[in-house]
Amino acid sequence: MIDVLKFKPVIKNVLSKTKTPPSKAEDLMQECFVSLIEKSDLIEKAKNPEGYVAKICRNRIYQVWREETDSRSEDPTDLWFSSLSDPKVYQKVVKIACPKKDVPDEELYEAISNLPLDESRAIYGIFVEGKTRQALAEELGFGITKLGNQLKRGIDKLKKHFEV
Repeated sequence: MIDVLKFKPVIKNVLSKTKTPPSKAEDLMQECFVSLIEKSDLIEKAKNPEGYVAKICRNRIYQVWREETDSRSEDPTDLWFSSLSDPKVYQKVVKIACPKKDVPDEELYEAISNLPLDESRAIYGIFVEGKTRQALAEELGFGITKLGNQLKRGIDKLKKHFEV
């Protein structure tokens, strides 16, 4: 069995390249160590062990993120459904997505439920939870630019849906 601690710098590098929030870095590092122990025989045989370790860790990090995303909610728009009963939240979303017309709750709910998960979470975090872009980007594991792009795409899709 190999000494997995010697690959700690490689794991840290992968964590920084995947823009892992500091709050999750330690847990993900432990997940990577477990994966390395499980695959220690393959690592010993590899021509470039550091590259192989980086690949194993990157895949494990993405797997953990997918599991977290999948376990949050079967239908992420359920958050919207409960939030739309608040007139202030409803007015914020409607004012941005379709400023020239009154949109029924069901129609807005349907439009949001058709958005991709990242776009829906970006809109929800900013408009419903009232988070700053910086805080939400760190929570979701995005850069601020990516979060802004997700937010813009989501709003653009809502505008297109309502033909503004």
